[in-house]
Amino acid sequence: MGGPASYTNDQLERAHARLGITEAAFYEAVSLLKETLEDFSFEDHDIQVIEDDMISRKNFIVSRG
Repeated sequence: MGGPASYTNDQLERAHARLGITEAAFYEAVSLLKETLEDFSFEDHDIQVIEDDMISRKNFIVSRG
């Protein structure tokens, strides 16, 4: 996949703006990613770092209003 990729908050906001992502859908995606990483035996610390990063960017992904 060519990673690692890096996205600014502005890029995340523009990419997700028209998708209408709800807070519930966002947390479901975080949960599914966490489960997938656990299934592939990622280290707990690495999973937590990824989860924390996603949650810290929630306001740039979840639709407003």
